[in-house]
Amino acid sequence: MNNHMSINFGSVRITDTGESEIIEHDETSKRRWSSGVSHTYLITCLPNLEARVAYVDWKNGDREIRGLPGSRPSRLFTRFATGNRVSISSHNGFEWMQLRVSKITSRQPEKVWSNPRKISVEQLNDACGFDVALALKELGAVGVDTRVALIGTKNKNRTDLCVLFQKDEIYIPLAAFASIRVIPISREEK
Repeated sequence: MNNHMSINFGSVRITDTGESEIIEHDETSKRRWSSGVSHTYLITCLPNLEARVAYVDWKNGDREIRGLPGSRPSRLFTRFATGNRVSISSHNGFEWMQLRVSKITSRQPEKVWSNPRKISVEQLNDACGFDVALALKELGAVGVDTRVALIGTKNKNRTDLCVLFQKDEIYIPLAAFASIRVIPISREEK
């Protein structure tokens, strides 16, 4: 990990905080138990919106990105630290991540609830306010398309959007996470 490195992606800045934590035993996003190492990144969007996220490398080979407590404003990220993990999966020497956008489904005075929703490339671009596929490709992504087009999925999720990238890439999945979990919520709140 490159300590304190940062990149700009669309309307956000993604910064390695240099913080890491050993996870002794926890459930991965693929519902398997393992231990691993969590590296913390800060996704800054607008002057007053910060999302703390962890890039977790599990000893069993699983990888994921998850929201962390301490994001602000906290009412926007009510579910961020519990329900917004995204798996990174392998396919033919590459890795991929499913792209489902968090949409606000409930608003209460002190908290906002969001759930991930299936979307098209056009809807993803609308949710973020820029061409996400182009921006991810500029970072080095192999492609942004449906699962059937990129990895040959034949099950019911074949039309779900995903991003394909080189193995062990860190900033592409972090940028993809920002485009499906942080940016859409921040834009809905404006």
